[in-house]
Amino acid sequence: MPSSAGTVLVADRFWDGMSDKPSGHVEVAVRDGRIAGVGPRVDRSDARVVELGDRLLMPGLIDCRVHTTLAPSDMESFITHGSTEIALSILPVLRDFLGRGFTTVRDLGAFTDEPITVYLHDAVRAGLIVAPRLISARGAHGDATAMLAPLPLPSPPASARRSAHSRTAPTR
Repeated sequence: MPSSAGTVLVADRFWDGMSDKPSGHVEVAVRDGRIAGVGPRVDRSDARVVELGDRLLMPGLIDCRVHTTLAPSDMESFITHGSTEIALSILPVLRDFLGRGFTTVRDLGAFTDEPITVYLHDAVRAGLIVAPRLISARGAHGDATAMLAPLPLPSPPASARRSAHSRTAPTR
């Protein structure tokens, strides 16, 4: 949990995501997990100072179209592996995204009968795993959870018969 004292990132190069090229020296104050200030000099009182040197400081990247659970070279794994094994195999993929600067990814669904990406989203949000913010796009073109999940049985049986009859009865 971040302290109220926070952290100050100090970089010799900074790109704001809007400019044509990086600018010079910048300091970014982070308090309680949020950016509290950006400028040539920010309040450092009681903050941990992280000197980034010549590394480029920039906003996190967002990938809006990923399939973290899809391994085209191993499509058989969706049949042979359980949801837990698939979820665990995704963790290095998510850490790799984070290491490459992606702080948010939007996953277009899982080819499993369980909403793995929803579970991973919850784990990221709870701080249980190190990964970018994960937006799970349930129902997107890559989401097979609805297709693979068992169909619920209608209740009571008489209601199911009426429903089936209404769909198959000839219209006049």
